[in-house]
Amino acid sequence: AICNYPCTRSRSCCSITLIYFGFIMALNFSNIDVLVVDADASMRGKIVKTLKIHNIRNVYEAFDGVSALELYKTRKPHVVITEHNIGEKNGEWLAQNIRSLGEDLKSVPIILVTGKTDNLSVQDVRNSGFSELLLAPFTVDALMRVVTYVVNNKREFVDSTEYKGPD
Repeated sequence: AICNYPCTRSRSCCSITLIYFGFIMALNFSNIDVLVVDADASMRGKIVKTLKIHNIRNVYEAFDGVSALELYKTRKPHVVITEHNIGEKNGEWLAQNIRSLGEDLKSVPIILVTGKTDNLSVQDVRNSGFSELLLAPFTVDALMRVVTYVVNNKREFVDSTEYKGPD
């Protein structure tokens, strides 16, 4: 479905998503699998519930980096949403290990969700291999906008001497 909304982008983003007055009006995530990683069961549950309400095909859950990596290897979800503080093997460890599994997995979208921004910069997030950053607390709309963005805008992986991560 192509909308008549004046888009400033050169690509056709409206074939999957129609955003009207700041609300996500139409989404088709029925072929998308997502892995949600958070040590906080309550927060993890809220994210999982939101994704399921928006018809994500499969939503997998993990509470730490080690179990998340094992789940990723067996299920190969299209998107990963992780908190940074998920145990000794944190979100950064998880992102780097997913990216090291193979060339075809270097561009998988990995969204960092965190409420702790004391020593965090966008550059640090990108250099750690994350595709996007979502600051908590966040709204359902904000979560779904980020998921929509990463699904519709695949980013190549850069591997140079100065930087490794999404473009």
